[in-house]
Parts: sequence; C-alpha cells; structure tokens
Amino acid sequence: MIAEQDPRQGPDSVIPAGSLAPAFTLNSTPDKSYSLADLKGKPVVLAFYPADWSPVCGDQIALYNEMLEDFAEYDAQLLGISVDGVWCHRAFAENRNIHFPLLADFEPKGEVSRQYGAYDTKGGISKRALFVIDGNGVVMVLMTGKVNSLVASPCTGGSIAGYFYGGDLLIGFSGGNSAEVFYAAVPDPNGNLSCTHSANGVKRTVPGTFIHEFQHMISFNHHVLQRGSRTGEELWLNEGLSHYAEELGGRLFLPGDSTTFCYFIFGDLYNSAQFLASPESHLLVDTAGIGGLSNRGAWWLFVRFVVDQFSTDTTRNANNVVTRALGMDDDIRVSVRSHRALPGDRYLLCSDGLTDALDEETIADKLGMHALTPDTVVRAQMAA
Repeated sequence: MIAEQDPRQGPDSVIPAGSLAPAFTLNSTPDKSYSLADLKGKPVVLAFYPADWSPVCGDQIALYNEMLEDFAEYDAQLLGISVDGVWCHRAFAENRNIHFPLLADFEPKGEVSRQYGAYDTKGGISKRALFVIDGNGVVMVLMTGKVNSLVASPCTGGSIAGYFYGGDLLIGFSGGNSAEVFYAAVPDPNGNLSCTHSANGVKRTVPGTFIHEFQHMISFNHHVLQRGSRTGEELWLNEGLSHYAEELGGRLFLPGDSTTFCYFIFGDLYNSAQFLASPESHLLVDTAGIGGLSNRGAWWLFVRFVVDQFSTDTTRNANNVVTRALGMDDDIRVSVRSHRALPGDRYLLCSDGLTDALDEETIADKLGMHALTPDTVVRAQMAA
C-alpha cells in the first residue's frame, strides 16, 4: 500500500506500510457501494481528501482523473474518499467531469478515515492521504508530504524526491515498518510544504528515484540481511550502483510513458558535470555520510567507467555481469579513503577481494599499467 499524508495536519498516525488494509464498505451513490473485500486480487488506490469543493482537493482529484489510463494499465481500482455525502460527491463529479468513484465516509462520520489514520479530528475532515493496496491487501509504498518537508524552502541545494529506509526491513526494529517500503514526495504546486513540486514534476522524478532506492533495497538485503554486514555496502559503490540503476531504468521506459530517458538521466549528468568542473574539490571514493551531488556524480562516472572497461561487449547483459560482480562482492574495500582527484589525473584504485572478473591483473592490463598490490594507488598523468 502507498500512503500519502499531509504533514500540516497533525501527527502522522497513518497505518504503516506492510499492514493489512482495514476493510470497509462505502457508498458512492445512494444505490451503489464499494467494498475492499470485493476488490481483493487487484491493486486498489485509496485517495483520501478533505472536501469536494476545496481548491487544492479539486486539483488533486482532477490530476487522478487525468491518470485513469495509467491506473487501468495496472488493472488498479482508484477510489476517492472524503466525509462529503453522496449527493455532494455526485454534484462535484458532474461539475469536474470525474470518472472514478468518490466514496462517502459520511456516517458514522470519518469512520474509515480514522481506521486508516487519515482523519483530522480538529477540522472534522479527512486528511489528504494516498494508499496503494496490493492484491493481497498489504501496504507497499508511502507517498507523503513529510518527504517534501525534509528540505526547507527555497531548496537551493536541491530537494528529496524519495528514499528507502533499511530499518523497515529489520525484524523487531521499533522504528521500522517490517516491510519493503519506498517513501516519495507528493505534488505541492503552491509550496505549502516546502519548495514547489508540480504534479508533472513528481511524475517525472519519482520513477527514477524509485529505481534508485530499489537498488539500495537490493543492496541492503544482500549485504545486511543475507550476509550479516554491520556496515552494508561502501558508500561510493552503493550510491554509484543506484545512480547507474537510474540510467538502466531510463533505457527501459515504455512508449507513452511520461518519464522518458532524459528525466531518468538528467540528475546524473548534472551531478557529474559538477564533479568534472572541480574534481580536486571532491572525493572520488568515500565511505561516510551520504555524499554531496558532486560526489555522487563522480561515483556514477566511476561505476560507468568500470562497466565500460570490463564488459565483454556493449550489451546490457554483459554490462550487468560487471555490476553484479561489484554489487555482490562483500570484500570490496577501496584502499584510498580520502584521496582527492587532481585535474588531468587518471586513477587505478586497487581493492581486496575483487571477483575474478575484476582482479588487479585484469584492471592493470585494461589500463596499460603494471599489476598492483592491495592498498596501493597509482596515479598517472593522462597522455596528451
């Protein structure tokens, strides 16, 4: 289930991802009702909103209405829910040409909204929240304005489009949801939460961000859950592979998708340009923190460099052999922790425990250098 909640409306008591969605039956018209149980086996999208005729809600519902073909592609049933009555819903739907059901959580007032943690007791209305429920009735993703609010306006250093939290996969961890959850920002065209995010902007950025965070989820599962690492994958490689995954996603977008290759790759190109403009100011490899945009650009370039050098050909399958060797090796530890790049320099970074496909002899041969031992860095001036 995806859940989106507006952080201006009190504590985030929304039911956590990984939970079973509460059952309900609500009317959309006096003689037509919808039950969650009747929809089991297909994805269901519940869009809670405060009121039919409020300005922001009108735009929100209109946006969902424009995306009905996207929901249909995944055989997902979209349902709007507010505390308005059925006749109010009918007038609003006719006025705005809405073509999906609007359900009346009218009496007992807000009962279903309360069950989902999406009721504003002070205002007596539903909170703005979006739940995506899978065919088994389980919450999978959380879209919330709290992500928007992580960076204060005017977001001069960028904004956060979404993230994955490893604690959600740790059994018994009190701060997690015990489920695979992706958190994403929501449209905020008026900048009520932080800097502005248009609906189209979110549609363009979230897909690449989802792929990025899904790669983090894969890495966390492999290194922490399966192999018991306490530190996980090294920062530069973890982020480098996730940014590389964005590029792969961009090469697989479908005809008609609103997010095309340029939107998947733009951030990586921008970040790498920042690094190349001043390489001596940024760490080529790093193991602490989360990394600035310029560093991430460097890590993406470095992963691409390794892929280009060691793939047996230019096909995606051959490239994937290399990235899987990087991502699956528990012992990769780049020797230099804080060496800064110098303009015009070329680096060969040797590591312990590289797979056969990426051993030091192979690296040296590829770059025309002598074989190196671990904990050694060779810096050679680029040929003129």
